[in-house]
Amino acid sequence: MPPNWGQVAHQTWGQTACIARAESGLLEAVSGEELIEYLEGGEYDQRLAEIDEDEFEGDEFEGGW
Repeated sequence: MPPNWGQVAHQTWGQTACIARAESGLLEAVSGEELIEYLEGGEYDQRLAEIDEDEFEGDEFEGGW
């Protein structure tokens, strides 16, 4: 959980969600209103696109463990 989740939950009477920011991928606690903005404003779609770019097929991976 993000470090500030308790503070956000207290301020929003428990109407809290955690989202992954598109640029950094870091989780952030937000209010319900901010969640709607995140979903409808395109940042969620941007994050999904970034995740898809990070995925690879097994044959494409050339590194080792």
